[in-house]
Amino acid sequence: MVRSINLCTYEIDIPELAVEEIRSQLSGFQLGTNTAGIVMCDPEFLQSGVYAAICKELPFPIAGTTTMNQAVNMRDTTEVGILMLTILVLTSDDVSFSVGLSEKISPTTDSDVTSSLKKPYAEAAAVLNGKPELIFIFAPLFDEVAGDLFVDAFGEVAPNVPVFGSLAVSDRIEFDNCQTLFCGQSYFDKIAFIIVSGNVSPKFLFTVVKSDNKLPHSGKITKSKGHVIMEINGMNAAEYFTNIGIVRDGKLDAGMQFVAFVTEMESRPDNDGVPIVRALVYIDENGYGVCRGNMEANTIFTVTNPLKEDVLESTSALMDRILKEQYNTAIIFSCIIRRIVLGTDFLAEAELIAEKLKNTDNIFFSYSGGEICPSSLKNGNVTNRFHNYSAVACLL
Repeated sequence: MVRSINLCTYEIDIPELAVEEIRSQLSGFQLGTNTAGIVMCDPEFLQSGVYAAICKELPFPIAGTTTMNQAVNMRDTTEVGILMLTILVLTSDDVSFSVGLSEKISPTTDSDVTSSLKKPYAEAAAVLNGKPELIFIFAPLFDEVAGDLFVDAFGEVAPNVPVFGSLAVSDRIEFDNCQTLFCGQSYFDKIAFIIVSGNVSPKFLFTVVKSDNKLPHSGKITKSKGHVIMEINGMNAAEYFTNIGIVRDGKLDAGMQFVAFVTEMESRPDNDGVPIVRALVYIDENGYGVCRGNMEANTIFTVTNPLKEDVLESTSALMDRILKEQYNTAIIFSCIIRRIVLGTDFLAEAELIAEKLKNTDNIFFSYSGGEICPSSLKNGNVTNRFHNYSAVACLL
């Protein structure tokens, strides 16, 4: 059984004050034999030295990413806000945790993520008391690297093990300060992970944003390579996108950075009928469309432009599903584009989650540059997926 507690500070300037606050929150909570933590924070906590100082004082290892906007419930209050550093402490006597850090990953379209992971993963897994039951992964955000590659890499080193996690995100719309966090250090080019074994049976739920605000167009990808769309309906991707009003002068038109491509990826051998949503990141020098995740050839898609109401409706529906489950801790990551769609009401999703799950022992919510969550656990077979525009939940 896993027990948990949330730690939280808004103290972004003075490391000593932040350390004292975290220490006082942890005081009185009995740690088990095995403990690890998930950390999420605004990048400013790295620059001020607060993050490193807190990690130095903690008696257990932690891993996570930079993020924006969070919601956690404490012993007697729920905190929802920005410029926060939060730590979800996971502890147990019959569950083991082992943390690891990949080697450097090259930010190229043909990056070999698996090679950077093999040795570190093997070393981390070797110290566990049993076989892995769950892996939390925290990966860097590269425009050049499809999020699917991180999922596939763990599928190679840890076959048929559920993986759940987030890609890093930052506090600027350019997403140029996205870092993974590992035991006081931060990285632009490494994966941090926590392997879990023992008496744990996680449950996974997710939702993708759906919208009736559809563009009157659909297309079929006729040529692609990984997450790079080369041709649609037999024409260059940029030409197609220009024709439907998404691209102007070879670049994504203003306001079109957040359109969603919805498909069921029927060409995938692991297609389970669950809709896949992808975000278009940019148009490259060849006129190809670069997406955050893979878009296979022969995929038929529709284009939607989700609204605030669509985001909150899907969040509310996910919370209703969570409330029907038995659990002590809910870890929830939501796509950063969902937060951007909320506009000036950017805390609305976090506040909705906090209100809906106010009676939950522990909720730990933050935003993600890309969500990783199984879409299916059937007959002992795990289908791990990389998601965009989604909100994902791991229940412990």
